[in-house]
Amino acid sequence: MGFITADKAVGAQGFKAIWTEVIDGPSCDEFQCIKTGFCIPDKLRCNNVNNCGADDDSDEADCE
Repeated sequence: MGFITADKAVGAQGFKAIWTEVIDGPSCDEFQCIKTGFCIPDKLRCNNVNNCGADDDSDEADCE
């Protein structure tokens, strides 16, 4: 993986990188994402960050 940088960016807001550790194993004792099937810690649910991967916002659904 690599990044390209520029001396100046016009109107750009930059970017935000998010890293989510996925629990590996035959079963999930915490939260299992609906579309991707990733098993993530319960503490990552409803944190306003999509931790389930591309096109899967199940960890942010049904939050109060």
